[in-house]
Amino acid sequence: MKKTLTSIVLGVLLTSSLATGVEASSRQSIYSDLSIKNTFYESVYSMNMKEVLEADYTNDGKILIKSNGVVTRGDAAFMLYMLLGMEPDTTVRFPDVSQTSPYYEAISTVASRGIVSGYEDKSFRPDEILTRSQMSRIIAGAFNYTVNASASVPFTDVNARWAPYVDAMYRHGVTAGITPTSFAPDKQLTRGEMAAFMNRAYKKVPGSAYSE
Repeated sequence: MKKTLTSIVLGVLLTSSLATGVEASSRQSIYSDLSIKNTFYESVYSMNMKEVLEADYTNDGKILIKSNGVVTRGDAAFMLYMLLGMEPDTTVRFPDVSQTSPYYEAISTVASRGIVSGYEDKSFRPDEILTRSQMSRIIAGAFNYTVNASASVPFTDVNARWAPYVDAMYRHGVTAGITPTSFAPDKQLTRGEMAAFMNRAYKKVPGSAYSE
């Protein structure tokens, strides 16, 4: 699923910007649908350059990143698979994820590593949209965070089921919540939010721990 064209186009744009000595304050967004002043811009850009967050191209040359779009279980599996440079492992398979699916290898690999799991009916439901609370469990698993079963968090809207995972992210500086006392656990996860969480988590791990 890697798009060589994406890397080439973005690389040219980045090189051009650096060559002209443009200051960060006056840089222009390379995306037609995301302002450089947006909170998620740097994280989205970083994940896009790493081919973790894929962009779309219009016939008139515009680049669309769709940061407000939602993230599905299949999307999340693919993003983490790409970000962490995982070696393929298809030991675990699901009846609703065929080998022809573009997410087959990613889903099987992250499931084989125990980062995600299926449902009681053995399905994975790759098209199901993730919530922020569900994302916290996946991020905690992907980055091997220690989870405290009796953890408490400063967010009054997080129940006991999700508190251990949200706490793990909070302790590692990956999230500060929507507000100091709210995490919005049931809110559907956006691509911009996922990019921010992944980018923060990724930057806190030594580079030698990754397989690029």
